[in-house]
Amino acid sequence: GKTRLAVMAMFEWLYRYDDDAVVVFGVPSKGLLMQTADTMRSWRFTYGRIGGGYGELILGKDVYISTYASINKVRDSNVIKGKKVLLILDECHKVGAEQTSKVMETFQGDACLMLSATPHRSDGADPMEIMNAPIRYTLSLMEGIKQSRGKDDALDFTFNVVYVQPNAQETIELQQLNIAVSVAYHKAFKFAAADVMAVESNLFHRRNASNMVEWETRQAIDNYKAQCMKRKRLENEIEQRFDVTKHILSNNLGKKYAGFHESIFGIERLNQMCRDIGYYPRVYHSGMSLSKDQAIAYPELDNDTFRNRLKNYAKNSERELKRWTESPSDILLTCKSLKEGFDVPDMDGLIMMTGTNAVLSRIQTIGRVFRGRKHKEIWMLVVKGLGDKPSGDERCLNTILEKTEIPQSHVKYHYNLLNLSQSTQQQDTGVEQNV
Repeated sequence: GKTRLAVMAMFEWLYRYDDDAVVVFGVPSKGLLMQTADTMRSWRFTYGRIGGGYGELILGKDVYISTYASINKVRDSNVIKGKKVLLILDECHKVGAEQTSKVMETFQGDACLMLSATPHRSDGADPMEIMNAPIRYTLSLMEGIKQSRGKDDALDFTFNVVYVQPNAQETIELQQLNIAVSVAYHKAFKFAAADVMAVESNLFHRRNASNMVEWETRQAIDNYKAQCMKRKRLENEIEQRFDVTKHILSNNLGKKYAGFHESIFGIERLNQMCRDIGYYPRVYHSGMSLSKDQAIAYPELDNDTFRNRLKNYAKNSERELKRWTESPSDILLTCKSLKEGFDVPDMDGLIMMTGTNAVLSRIQTIGRVFRGRKHKEIWMLVVKGLGDKPSGDERCLNTILEKTEIPQSHVKYHYNLLNLSQSTQQQDTGVEQNV
């Protein structure tokens, strides 16, 4: 729907201003840049593509497609000077990122169209304020699906919630980190209370507090953030996440699936597990190097063959993505770059193996599979909290179900997926009781 709206706006703009018109189409990632170029080509637009590895500006084009990181090449070029510029920003919530916002504050065009399924950011950096572009139209996720498909063509999907358990050693480490996070939070709260509204979102986003200059305050907040990230990394590396994901993928061979992990290292661990049992997923990421700690913890990955494979994935990532997109049945393993905006309507399912506790990021990921005509399977792996306090995954799950308005009849809970007899269908008893 967003793409169709953008195309209509482009046609109208180019028709209205004719030779004086130019459209600048900004996207957050190279993967989305490639897909947007394919869309422009299908509508017969003449376009120039600007971004890492895609060359310089080409004169005489009607449309320029650029990543946010490279959009200053368009802004500062002669090809748009004196022209009537329509600036279109897809996944516009990314405009709120600190470096991007600095570029966009000085480049707003003669007209601006901003598109996002999740426009509001948790750090308070409102992209609508940065671009002076008020919200003109909103639509809820489920209502949008109903409108786009028609009354007699409901989306057929199952939202699978899979609970994973840390082993004994992982449990001990998580308990220790929970204590460290609690201590760091209260210390950061104490220092920050005089300067900012000391809620968790503000502690995570120090730029919201312009008057926060005390060194001790900065150190306390940075320590809190570091402890939270350390705990999240451990939660993301829980062994059962990998075993369960491998189980799901093994049971869906012959279908078109995508698996998302927060880190390249996690993707490569899963990739190695898949290769060990005889199937070879497509992999899309920018490459990585193995740290000393990772090499010690996972000696099976500490070899030249693995390192060379990482280099090849980084070199051939665009080709891998294109082959998966065009394949009727294949598995893709990827990180963060394809969570937003990427359109693959024939996908059968996706696995959110891990993720941040940012609800909007998860909703964006779910949106990759909420299209097309076949039955869809969405899998979200959730680590349970220790003791009475729910985990970030559990809080995130509750908010997702609330914000998306996914009907309870479509939600299925699995308390031990490796023993399928313990899976249960959600009844009308409410999410809170089940969690």
